[in-house]
Amino acid sequence: MRLIALLSTKLEAHNYNVKQAIEDADLLIVQTAIEIAPSFSSEFVIGEDVDLLVLFTAKARKIPNLYLRKQGRGKKEDVFYAPQRLQYSDAVAKSMLFLHAFSGCDTTSALFNQGKI
Repeated sequence: MRLIALLSTKLEAHNYNVKQAIEDADLLIVQTAIEIAPSFSSEFVIGEDVDLLVLFTAKARKIPNLYLRKQGRGKKEDVFYAPQRLQYSDAVAKSMLFLHAFSGCDTTSALFNQGKI
């Protein structure tokens, strides 16, 4: 906690905007990206967490310049997600969040043999 407080103070002293998540960092990341997206021509959020992808897809689908980048490892190339290109209703977005939470969040992909069990 002291290290985070020290880093926050140093960054703020150099005019960086610092936000610290109390509970859910993924939600704060997506909310912050949505907030600042109008200030930039393109904005990339870099992450690998399934929670981040689901929140990003459900909440940022109407933001035209916002993208999620999953960095490749080894021989795998980076993957870019553009949720604004997906065409689905608000009901589907709400269902996606419910199913993700109901299934145990990170275990959602395990249902499709794509991640942790």
